[in-house]
Amino acid sequence: LQFEVDDVHIALRGCGCSAGIVLGSLSLITTDDMGNKTFVDRSKKSKDVASSFLYKALSIRGLGIYCDEDSPSVSSSSPSATQRWQNQLSHSFILSPLSFNAKLRQSDLIKC
Repeated sequence: LQFEVDDVHIALRGCGCSAGIVLGSLSLITTDDMGNKTFVDRSKKSKDVASSFLYKALSIRGLGIYCDEDSPSVSSSSPSATQRWQNQLSHSFILSPLSFNAKLRQSDLIKC
């Protein structure tokens, strides 16, 4: 399973306030032992310890949660990257945009 999403902004607005979640990117991919994106055929069962490992990488960039009071209405036109960045800076973040990476190494063998 490989999953990639970019530039997500979910907002609820009403009664003079708004709350939302922003996400720059989220990526969950299969990698080789060196961290390079790859495809792994899991239908081939191997008894070899080195080839029994499955590697996954999770990367999250710019995940934040905000709550604003008296926010202006959003324009119907699609904002540029600069405008999106300026809008992010103007929010009152509960969780400031953060980024992190995680790696998983899992073996199919009972004993490694």
